Amino acid sequence: MLSSKDRLEQIASDIIMDMELKPRLKAGRGNAMLVAGSIPEACRFFEIFSKSGSTLASKCAIVTSYKRAAPELTGEETGMGETEKQYVHRVYDDLLGDKSEEDYEEEALRLFKNEPGQMKLLIVVSLCERRIRA
Repeated sequence: MLSSKDRLEQIASDIIMDMELKPRLKAGRGNAMLVAGSIPEACRFFEIFSKSGSTLASKCAIVTSYKRAAPELTGEETGMGETEKQYVHRVYDDLLGDKSEEDYEEEALRLFKNEPGQMKLLIVVSLCERRIRA
């Protein structure tokens, strides 16, 4: 319930509005972090921002502990559509292309720290969730 699509879209809408209205954020001198409760939730937020048509569409990134691995998808065929693991894997495949997770995250963090106008929002995952999955 906490990560329902409507709720995530409302949160994203509020963040987009802040980015467009707050002077420091609008001017490209500031940026922000969004803490998601899980890696799938981070992926859902990323997709919402990417499809928003706002300035965040191309100026946000996901930084998590996720590493793509094809074996994790073995046995995921349910006949009921895309599973959560398949969804996360697909989002990361689309996001990274030929890059490794490390290269992508290193570039995202560099932009976030040094060029806030080019990386306005980092989507990260709470440490509690990372510890649960470890």
